Amino acid sequence: FFNHFELQFADTTLAKEEFRNDINLIFNRNGITFSLNEDGQVIRVLPKCIEELMVVPMLQEPTIKEILSLAIKKFMSPQFEERKIGLEKLWDVFERIKTAYRTDLEKKDSAALLIEAIANGNESFKKALDEECKALTKYGNDFQIRHFEVNKIAITSSEMLDYLFVRMMNMVRLFLSVSR
Repeated sequence: FFNHFELQFADTTLAKEEFRNDINLIFNRNGITFSLNEDGQVIRVLPKCIEELMVVPMLQEPTIKEILSLAIKKFMSPQFEERKIGLEKLWDVFERIKTAYRTDLEKKDSAALLIEAIANGNESFKKALDEECKALTKYGNDFQIRHFEVNKIAITSSEMLDYLFVRMMNMVRLFLSVSR
């Protein structure tokens, strides 16, 4: 029907499991970093250290939790364009956290206090965090993450996207450690 095929299995879970195992074996043999899960969805397989980053912590701020969950879900997609949307959403989380930490202050001042809280009196760490925030903000402004003007750098590879996502996710998790 319209060149679309659907597989149907008997009521037994054994046939589904065998099929899933066969597909995952094909993925594995060919070095494809995807897996067919129990729901029949193809998902990305990430290294354990990155997979642990993808767990959404307990958050009081519902908007941050919602956007972060969406960012992670999109990042786990096998489709490159969906993963790019996940990266955009993660940058939105970064900006939201900076304003949500101290809602009575401007974003820049709130972010400075957040960095101070994380550094906990360690001036060298505070300086490193400040430089990292500036670098991440520059990536967001220079690459097609937050802005899409013609002079912005396109994200053209999975490696570039993964690098930016993991780097930002580390900062977001660090921010969330004091601003939940």
